[in-house]
Amino acid sequence: MIEHRRTGFLAPRRAEHAARTLRSTPRARHFRRVRPKPLTRRVAAAALPLAVLASAPPALASARPALAGTSASRPSPTRAHPRTSPSAPRTAPHLSGLAPDGPLVRAVQPRGPAARAGSAAHADPPAPPAPAVEAFGNARSRQGPKLPAGAVGVAVADAGAGYWVVDSAGKVVAHGSARNYGSIAVADPGSRVVGIAATPDGRGYWLASADGRVHPFGDARALGSLVGHAPGATVVGIAASRRGEGYWLATSEGGVAAFGDAAFEGSPSSEGLRHHAPIVGIAAAAGQGYWLAAANGSVYEYGSAPFEGSLASHRRRAEITGITATPTGRGYWLGARDGSVYPFGDASFEGSGAPEPSKSVVTALAATSDHGYLELTASTSALATQRGTRHSAPRAAGASGTSLGDFLVTCYDLQGITASGAPASGVTVAVDPSVIPMGAELEIGGVGMRIAQDTGGAIVGRHLDIWEPSYQTCMDWGVRYEPVSLLRS
Repeated sequence: MIEHRRTGFLAPRRAEHAARTLRSTPRARHFRRVRPKPLTRRVAAAALPLAVLASAPPALASARPALAGTSASRPSPTRAHPRTSPSAPRTAPHLSGLAPDGPLVRAVQPRGPAARAGSAAHADPPAPPAPAVEAFGNARSRQGPKLPAGAVGVAVADAGAGYWVVDSAGKVVAHGSARNYGSIAVADPGSRVVGIAATPDGRGYWLASADGRVHPFGDARALGSLVGHAPGATVVGIAASRRGEGYWLATSEGGVAAFGDAAFEGSPSSEGLRHHAPIVGIAAAAGQGYWLAAANGSVYEYGSAPFEGSLASHRRRAEITGITATPTGRGYWLGARDGSVYPFGDASFEGSGAPEPSKSVVTALAATSDHGYLELTASTSALATQRGTRHSAPRAAGASGTSLGDFLVTCYDLQGITASGAPASGVTVAVDPSVIPMGAELEIGGVGMRIAQDTGGAIVGRHLDIWEPSYQTCMDWGVRYEPVSLLRS
């Protein structure tokens, strides 16, 4: 009788829970991590979605999983910078949570896992897919020059009659009615371009660099940058205010800087949210407000921006790479690296390019109307070339390996004893033992030879975590996808 009553009481509760919609989902405020056990480590992408969808390669099918340790990040103190008075100069930014000792996350546009087939030594490598702008709903692709290989941003002009595309090296191409007002030449990978924002009249644009520089073109005005204000911060996106007389810069660490008539309304760092997933984009709402999107699908709203939903507690196929707002400023789309598109508010779903080829990644979205948007895809190999990589350590003479494809590779720097019992050192890499057995020797692109000596609760699937001796080295490494070969298991 008691069991019967309990079942009858819980059944409506389960039905009610199943009927909840995305819009009613509360905003995710924290990213929970497992407690550290044998080794406390900072993981560069521990807050990223770690359901890396891949199975163990045939060569490792018989590997026996080892006991897994855990990895956890040590939150660093953040500093909330007070707002300045309205009479402050426009070139002085409002800063929030942009301390150089923030969470160990580098905003590098993610590169999708490539399905590589075995070690065919004599086979010609397939050509990388060409970059493209796909149109959905009432949006239209426009004629123009060939798109740059490492395209990272797209901005709309003339209500969708034209648009600009920029690559990480600073080259801008104009399509349709959009006029090309200029480009920059990026020599330092740390100054790579990460986004573009158009002025409301479509006669100018700003380019934002990862180091916080802002480059105006056309009728866009220079209103300030983060250079000298937030050393170590990594900018991931720029959004123009509705009047076009200001802009916001967002950093992967959760900071927001406001310039011109754009008002600072808050940020994850100013709220003390130290364990959020890395921020990947910012979009302006109607009035003085904006949304921030995180890689795990969380959405943070500030000022006049209404919260319309998120993907933080919902299953998705790939990490989020961008956000764009509807022209009304009352809704937004989230775009994932595999081409998936998720609408919220007055944004409508008009289709998507999912799933994209394994060697391409969706890097940006741009709205043309409430019922149309553009999706920009680029080659992962081109993005890697333009961002630059470290020189790999030489492989041992006579060594040959079996290609395992591309893995997500992050970095940690703290001393300790690994899950294998060996101390963390320059040959250590943490692995998922269900994919790569402990003790395996690996050749990692941009790194060289490493030995699988460690594990971690955040290291799941096709995810590796290399050890480096300093925090700055891990910051420079960032978050990458690199080719991996098995030398010996």
